[in-house]
Amino acid sequence: MKEIANTLKRMGLSSGEMHSDLDQSQRDHVMHEFKNERVDILVATDIVARGIDIDDISLVINFDVPYDAEDYVHRIGRTARAGDSGMAITFVSPAEQYRFSQIEKFLQKEIYRIPVPSEFGDTPEYNPPVKESKKKIFPPKKIHQDDQKKEKQKYSLNKRGGQGLKSHQEKGQKRSRKQHINKSNG
Repeated sequence: MKEIANTLKRMGLSSGEMHSDLDQSQRDHVMHEFKNERVDILVATDIVARGIDIDDISLVINFDVPYDAEDYVHRIGRTARAGDSGMAITFVSPAEQYRFSQIEKFLQKEIYRIPVPSEFGDTPEYNPPVKESKKKIFPPKKIHQDDQKKEKQKYSLNKRGGQGLKSHQEKGQKRSRKQHINKSNG
């Protein structure tokens, strides 16, 4: 990220950078400069994806595919606010194709792919593997807070001696220990 910002500056482009290595006063300064159009290009990590209020962003370029679909939505949501038009471009490496396909699944739509011009030479084909990921990419469905408290209580009982899981079995709600733990972490 820092390398991209430095390259843009060397090219004479008005750019700033936003990342976790900056203290709050530095972040505030960069955002102030960007909002007041003294900085035209903001190179940022996901630190800027949520919770900022900037209008008139016409282009977002993702140099990587986020691990979480909601992060993707927040990243590209910086464009096309309040009825304006905007564009988001995401570079997808072969190793990131599966994650990108999961984002499309989350959005329930196929994202348009811009053909890479032939003068760039051979490029990898977009062909994400069809596999079940062992690692959860998206957060599990949220459950009501009261249900969440109950689930945490059941898990803590289970950690103290398995009583929580046993009581579920007695009620006919059999679950494996792994399923029980995953549900309570949601």
